Amino acid sequence: MKTILIFLAISFAAVSFAGAAENKVKVQSKGAEQKQLQEKKKRKKPAVEKKWMKSMEKGTFEGLPYRLVKAFDYDPQQQYPLILCLHGMGGRGTDNIAQLKSYVMPFTQDNVRQAYPHFFVAPQTSTVWTNPLNKGKEISLEEMEKTLVPDGRNPNMVRIKKVYLDNPDGDLMKALRLIDDLVQQYNIDPSRIYVIGHSMGGFGTFNAIWNRPDFFAAAIPSAGVLLPQFNREKIKDIPLWLFHGDDDKIINYRWGVNVFNEMKQLGANMKFTSIKGIGHNAGSVAFSYTSDRLDTTTQYASDKSDKTENSLEWLFKQKR
Repeated sequence: MKTILIFLAISFAAVSFAGAAENKVKVQSKGAEQKQLQEKKKRKKPAVEKKWMKSMEKGTFEGLPYRLVKAFDYDPQQQYPLILCLHGMGGRGTDNIAQLKSYVMPFTQDNVRQAYPHFFVAPQTSTVWTNPLNKGKEISLEEMEKTLVPDGRNPNMVRIKKVYLDNPDGDLMKALRLIDDLVQQYNIDPSRIYVIGHSMGGFGTFNAIWNRPDFFAAAIPSAGVLLPQFNREKIKDIPLWLFHGDDDKIINYRWGVNVFNEMKQLGANMKFTSIKGIGHNAGSVAFSYTSDRLDTTTQYASDKSDKTENSLEWLFKQKR
């Protein structure tokens, strides 16, 4: 009897130990699953729909990740325009995904690619799209503030300075060399190379045409401006269409107004579309804009400006 009791006690202990071990494994497994789920949630997902991602080839140039959309039914015997798209701060990184925001969508869809056969490239930086600052004049934060916002201090000025003035060695020049490389690889029309961008990419768009005023045929910046240390005269003849939301508190709307007024004084080839009641989201409008919106107003800096009201149609009409 004593032997039986000892046996039962050992068996019960073994079962309890096995159960505890199994529960521990389950808890660990559940913990691992939750961790994987959290990591998955942290990963940035592209705003571009999966079915359109197939048209976007991955690439790397001088360490700069990029996505390339080739012309629909590419024929090496024909020439095609090319669009360089510069993302905002939310697209920064090295995953080659985060830069694919919703404003990239029009250029990945078959109907647009068929209507306007073109190449489209969206590089990704982990820094900024800045000019080498030794090409501009020296300017203090206070001077910059007075130029951009003459009627009062903007709380984002220190942030703007940190991003744009303290990072002279961003990836803009690398992105421009990427374009040079693509022109060598494919039959790109050198008279129809365009640049577009939102927010930090809007600043980058201005920076790109300022660096290469005889290279780009047209530009569409959204919620971005040319910083005051860079003279406006240099870009006044480039077809330029700026979009800005009048409720933008990230990149102040008045900055866009001020830049447009400066360009207007120069008789520049520029259009400025303000979007009523929208904040820092002008990019959702700019690159697929049509005139049927009732919340927009477009001004022209001079008679040079093409009055075409559809932004894609306007862009692809421009030729250097």
